Amino acid sequence: MEENAPNPFVTPYSALTVPEGEAISLNVTGVGAPPQAVEWYYGYNKDSTYEKIYQKLEGKTGAALDIAISQDALNLGYLNETYGQYYLCFYAKIGGYISNQVWVTVNETSVTGARSLEASNWGSYAGARQWLNLGAAFGNTVAADTPVKFYLTAVANGTPDTAVAGTLLETTVAAVPTTAAYGEKDIGFLVGPLPAGDYWLALQLGTGETASYRYRPFTVYPGVKEYVKAALDKMISYYQNIWLIQNGKYVGLSERIDQFGTDWIVWMLCNYGHTVSDSLMAGEDGKTYLDSLEEILSNREQRGDENSAKDGFRFVCALCAAGADPRDFNGRNLVTELLSRAYDKNGSLKLDENGALVGEVDILSASYLMLGAEIAGATEAEGYTDALKKAGIKRILPNVERAVNASRSRRPG
Repeated sequence: MEENAPNPFVTPYSALTVPEGEAISLNVTGVGAPPQAVEWYYGYNKDSTYEKIYQKLEGKTGAALDIAISQDALNLGYLNETYGQYYLCFYAKIGGYISNQVWVTVNETSVTGARSLEASNWGSYAGARQWLNLGAAFGNTVAADTPVKFYLTAVANGTPDTAVAGTLLETTVAAVPTTAAYGEKDIGFLVGPLPAGDYWLALQLGTGETASYRYRPFTVYPGVKEYVKAALDKMISYYQNIWLIQNGKYVGLSERIDQFGTDWIVWMLCNYGHTVSDSLMAGEDGKTYLDSLEEILSNREQRGDENSAKDGFRFVCALCAAGADPRDFNGRNLVTELLSRAYDKNGSLKLDENGALVGEVDILSASYLMLGAEIAGATEAEGYTDALKKAGIKRILPNVERAVNASRSRRPG
């Protein structure tokens, strides 16, 4: 059989409009020869900003997708209450090949239960204590004074009587935020030390025989290492399946995805064991981060743009992590270029009246400069002198003190 790479295309191509609860049928062609495995994904609006959240449809691997457009099968996300509609999109992924997106407008029907169940975290590790913020969205017919119970259970489809000790929270619909808060303590409960295993965060809406339920998995890992690895794997999955795709093409880290670039991610993933040329980080055309950075620096040089301390730090650290030489990248020494930000045209350190390094617009510029120098192993001959270090620390310390004081002022009580 002649081998052909996939070129996935999903039909029907035109946008769909369906009532909530109705099923849709999609098909993907161009699965390659011999046929390759298909993965299906869908996206929904996170909130009124219409930022898309994408999820993999677990267990859906065939060329045909038949799925009910309901809260039981999918997270329908943000509801445009003005029009009573949700907005979804679906696409297929075959290896590094991404199909077109099919857009689906969902007309809301009367919803009597909970639309969604949110939490500030998806897991913990054995023996840990963690405050879990909670949130939920309810149907348009649910009364504000309807009783709500949140709880954690080790029993699949468990009811409140199976709640883990200390995790039963009783409230009403009116008191529940639509989304779970992050960073600040809000409505929720303390998850105490638990043995490793599978748990479920649960919500009971109403009482008695008319009560309805929603569940979402909550995993307690054996230890910190397993918990951190799971978090990293989730993050990498998000990059690989959502963020590193542009216009249906897997670009990896070979494109400047946004104004912040991909340098931070290169630094992180290389330290996690990946290489710039592997299937996660490189584009499907073989282009890598190093190719992209070469283009960026060349374009900046042609325009006469200088790298800020933050730019220089990002480039140096990413190159070090990737195993490239920041002292000879396309004929440029990015380490000395970074350190040059600390000196004036006469070769003297840029100091203020207190002997602190004069910063750039970014108040963290001294931090970026010194951290980049440390990671690159910069030497005194390159300009990383004791005088620069002392002046840099003088610049950094007030910023640290301000951050500490601000953090203390935000603490309740």
